[in-house]
Amino acid sequence: MKLTFLGKFSALSSRGTKLPVTSSKGRILCACLATAPPDQRTRKQLAGLLWEDRPPEQALVSLRQELARLRNALQSKRLEEWSAGNALKFPSGWTIDVQLLLEAAASGDAANVAALYSGSFMGDEEPRGERLTQWLTETRSFIAAKALSACEASLSRDSGLSAEQQEKIAELITRLNPAAQIAHIKLIEAYASQNKTAQAIEYYRKFSAGLSARGQQVPSAAEELLARLLRSSRPHDRAPTIFSDGIDWLDDINRQHDEAMAPSPCALTPPRDRPSIAVLPFRDVTPLGQTLAGFADGFTEEATTALARLRNLFVTARQSSQVYRFEAKDIRQISLELGVSYLVEGSVEKAPHSVRVHARLINGATGLAIWGDVFEAEMRRFIDARDRLVNELVARLSPAVMQQEIANALSRQPGDFDAWTHYQRAQGYVLFTRNPERLSSAVAELRSALRRDGQYAMAKALLASVYTMRSLWGTHPRAAVEKKAAVRLSNSALRLDPENPSVLINCADTALYSAGDLDNSLRLLKKAVIVDPSDAHGLALFANVNRCADGDIDQSLDLLTKAMRLSPRDPRSHRWYHYSAWAYWKQNKLADMESAARQAISLYSDAPAQWIALTCSLGLQHRRREAVKAASILKQMIPAFTAQAFFGIAKNFYKDRFPREEDGYRRLCSALEDALTGKM
Repeated sequence: MKLTFLGKFSALSSRGTKLPVTSSKGRILCACLATAPPDQRTRKQLAGLLWEDRPPEQALVSLRQELARLRNALQSKRLEEWSAGNALKFPSGWTIDVQLLLEAAASGDAANVAALYSGSFMGDEEPRGERLTQWLTETRSFIAAKALSACEASLSRDSGLSAEQQEKIAELITRLNPAAQIAHIKLIEAYASQNKTAQAIEYYRKFSAGLSARGQQVPSAAEELLARLLRSSRPHDRAPTIFSDGIDWLDDINRQHDEAMAPSPCALTPPRDRPSIAVLPFRDVTPLGQTLAGFADGFTEEATTALARLRNLFVTARQSSQVYRFEAKDIRQISLELGVSYLVEGSVEKAPHSVRVHARLINGATGLAIWGDVFEAEMRRFIDARDRLVNELVARLSPAVMQQEIANALSRQPGDFDAWTHYQRAQGYVLFTRNPERLSSAVAELRSALRRDGQYAMAKALLASVYTMRSLWGTHPRAAVEKKAAVRLSNSALRLDPENPSVLINCADTALYSAGDLDNSLRLLKKAVIVDPSDAHGLALFANVNRCADGDIDQSLDLLTKAMRLSPRDPRSHRWYHYSAWAYWKQNKLADMESAARQAISLYSDAPAQWIALTCSLGLQHRRREAVKAASILKQMIPAFTAQAFFGIAKNFYKDRFPREEDGYRRLCSALEDALTGKM
């Protein structure tokens, strides 16, 4: 059984159940019994300390009452367990983190000190009363000084510490004594030795900026360390690709069928020109039976979208943040993988007529909360809570943002609440997969949304896009009917809300694949990226259509790179790699085309178009056995598929532009035909 006093106070039983030690005086009484020496724990002294504004007899009565509540809360009611002569004490059997820390400091065990020191002593308590405030201040200083002394001594000895231990010890020193330059350097070393290169470089930048602001020089040891880091992190020239004759790798990448997988995480450095932030998925903490599926995801998206429209903030796309709904990771690691300096996390709770939102702004480098608050609004005005949250975040991250820009970002209000909720659920269905069941569920949700609000442009545009997805390869029994419906819905959505980037992007997809109108798709996407240049999927779609419309291929590849930086763990990344593959084909970079197609399939192997790209890349490189194997997997997906049909699709897709593309597609389809008809 353990009592925790460092950081935020909590009392835990042996089964991990939080005990109701909730009153401020009860918490402080626990702390006094745990830390004060015996000669300062008499009843009279404790009563005078805790209730200094009351007469002595009344203070003693208050102490007896608080002790009774404390004994009951800690499930130790026998009075003899709480006495040591004239002094009060904790009953035996309790482990107390402060005592463990002081014992570790006395023995020089700095690694244990760093592990135990989760925050200042009773960091969430600010008691009233001069004597009590003085006692808490002195106790905090004493504990912090002991922890700092042990850690500094250990770091100076550098006695067999692991890189992870060195990191924790150096982090604690820099928190307790920011002027300790050696600790900053040791922390950078620890990051580097654990291959946390981006984190090490970013920490160096913050360290040097802080010194410059105080008019101090950066230590030469830190500059030399940075030079080594930059040399080690510089990308090497690409080695020649060596291919084996085997074909087993095709089976290895053909496994991600049910859901699109997010790309593997890697360390990213936050942008230096503006604050960077990601909104993590808000949790729905509504009591069981009253939860409203999709509401928490919808609130997350509303907050992310509003922040992303502020031009002086870098905001990671919601689709990348959504991945961490399913991954239990340290907040600092998430910050590193998304390449942002700040994170927002929180929860939403729905009552019959209101909604309550808890939110915290967290420093990604330290994992410590900078700010937290609770917002409450009537259910029909739940968006007020979002507006207040966004305003509070902006005030802390970027005070120079003009109020008008904030007002513009928050101007779009959802209409009917139920329609909005159905729309959010539909988005959840289409994010990770395109399998028929999930797409049918999305269609049902969007139809429900439109029954409640027939003028909901975003729902119409998304339904048009879902119909387009279902009919793309002609495998849906009503493909032709749904293509026509998609075009009608798209036109209606554009009339209703022609400036909405989400509407523009989904309608551009429909224009491209249902209406076969490349020029209109390009026009819509150009407008979308002007209205919202931070929408990663909009940038990726624009890159692809730009490539199809004879645009600059290097520009398309740059836009795809930017999309992947804006949303580094996006489940839609398989589409973006697919677009990259065809951009490389335009440049006749066949090895790069193959690599991008492989990456697309490894993230989502159930998309036929990605297998076409891979088969073509292998065939054009004259790697017959692998091309035939890839083509056989493609045929399993679409048994009626032929190279001639693909040529016809391309001809219909490009229309007047096709004469410029014809030679390239004839070579492409010749390689495709050989693979489809060949035998290993």
